[in-house]
Amino acid sequence: MATKKTKDQQIAVRVSPDVRRQFINLSSKYGGTSYVLRELVEAFIENRVEIAAPKNPLYVNKEQS
Repeated sequence: MATKKTKDQQIAVRVSPDVRRQFINLSSKYGGTSYVLRELVEAFIENRVEIAAPKNPLYVNKEQS
């Protein structure tokens, strides 16, 4: 659950137009893009999110190299 603390910092990410459109459409069912992103960030730092290895990685995990 999102906290009620002051939110004065931002996080930005670049994605393809198709990914953006899909995310906006899907997240609208769950409170909107800001709410979904905020929940994902908080869940990630609280170890409530597990990220599976991508089929086509865009990056190299420093821990694996």
